[in-house]
Amino acid sequence: TLRKMGGQLMALITRFLAKEIETLYVAGDGRVNPGIPPRMEGRRLICFPGSFNPLHTGHLRLAAAARDIVYQNSGKEADLIFEMSVSNADKGEMSDDS
Repeated sequence: TLRKMGGQLMALITRFLAKEIETLYVAGDGRVNPGIPPRMEGRRLICFPGSFNPLHTGHLRLAAAARDIVYQNSGKEADLIFEMSVSNADKGEMSDDS
């Protein structure tokens, strides 16, 4: 999914790092959008904070497991937000080439 987003994702991340936009999100279908995701009626929201520098399969597997657990416990689908820290005490600031 990340490879499909390629240029659009990098363009939005560059705008985000330049402080041209305050937030961006990736919808469940892989579309990248500036702003805050619309609230989905009857769905749960999982916020997964971290630096994701780099984002790797371990992050994606943990996110998928969290969505599965929410569904198993509530019977409702969950949307996932990766809350990315632009500045991280352990890894320094994120750049547009990260």
